[in-house]
Amino acid sequence: MEFERDFDLEISDFGVQKTYSLTWDHEYGGTIACLPEIDEGIVYFGCDNYYLYALDVKTGKEIWKFKAGGCAGNYPPVVVDDFVFFGSYDGYLYALEKKTGELKWRFKTGGKVVSGVAYSDGKIVFGSRDSYVYCLDFEGSEIWRFRTGGEIISTPSIMDGNVYIGSYDSCMYCIDIETGKEKWRFRAGGAVGSLAPMNIKGDMIFFGSWDFNMYCVNRHTGQEIWRFRAGNGTMTCGEVHDGVLYFGAKDGFHAIDISNGKELWMRKLGYNTHSSHVCIYKDKIYVGGGEDGYERGILACLDKEGNILWRFITDGPCWVGPQIKEGELVTGSWNCYFYRLDPDTGKLIWKFKTGGGPSKEKVIDHSEVALVTIITGEGVFEEEDKEEKYSPTPEIQISDNVYVTKSEYLAGPKTYKAETGYK
Repeated sequence: MEFERDFDLEISDFGVQKTYSLTWDHEYGGTIACLPEIDEGIVYFGCDNYYLYALDVKTGKEIWKFKAGGCAGNYPPVVVDDFVFFGSYDGYLYALEKKTGELKWRFKTGGKVVSGVAYSDGKIVFGSRDSYVYCLDFEGSEIWRFRTGGEIISTPSIMDGNVYIGSYDSCMYCIDIETGKEKWRFRAGGAVGSLAPMNIKGDMIFFGSWDFNMYCVNRHTGQEIWRFRAGNGTMTCGEVHDGVLYFGAKDGFHAIDISNGKELWMRKLGYNTHSSHVCIYKDKIYVGGGEDGYERGILACLDKEGNILWRFITDGPCWVGPQIKEGELVTGSWNCYFYRLDPDTGKLIWKFKTGGGPSKEKVIDHSEVALVTIITGEGVFEEEDKEEKYSPTPEIQISDNVYVTKSEYLAGPKTYKAETGYK
């Protein structure tokens, strides 16, 4: 039986902490939960039906598609020179020829590759749910790997020879791209997992955590500059424009002054925008979202004061949000359609239907589960055996696809069904 452990254990000298965790599971279907990429008139995006698609961005006509061994990621494919790189739930990072979709090579990791890819000077960097950050050359050979204390779904960013990436161990890491050695880590109060690359502006890096905070940290030192409490949580890094950070959360869409972390305004759009990529184009703000019931989605255009200029409504959530490059506005939806819209008016130009019906998603919230946590400091992320590190304690009983957790801090045990998919 394959069992995915949907709980996090750490080792600490300081007793007990509360573990915050959210698990959701994708099932096979035509849902588009991947942020697209546009390059030289071609738009690339992954789909839950295992395919990576390449379409003509002007006409919406399919140029090619490539089938992986699992869902084709949730993060944007990256185009570098003649290559397209993308990760899959089958544990591989794929390199394709961008004009034809021909497979050049693939690299196997020990977990699902949900993370997107960053690149710099011939190096490809990405994370895996096996807890490692990988650095490869353009031939697919490993240069180094760096182990964090938790699974990775975040997409890294690279700047000035540093790799910035978040992990389920609640840390944001700064890693030297040449050596693979840690420079600093910043510990938040919950997992760091964003649906877009880390947001860097000048000396500051911005990222959300599942502890409901949006953080601003000095990217050179890892010191916190400010934090902003976003109601009901955020899974995005947002976007900075003219000194303002724009990002979505479950309580609404926020505009924050980056100099002091103070809120300038917040707008309720009627949809959850907590995981959406944010695009800025011609001083307009573009964000996507969806309803909890998965029945409708939105792509909205706002001005810098938060006034809604137009909305485009779909019959499925647009969780990952829009992409604007080369003057083109595109987005995918859980309803199995991919759209190109006019960025000025929001009018539909074309739509493309993927194969299969909508995927299904299950959500389990573990936030009230208290687990004994022991933190050893620097040694906690050393190269220990993973099965030993994550083996269940006597307080956790496992049988078939159900596990029961017991804690003296809870009124009796709580039972969860074991789920597959990413957290």
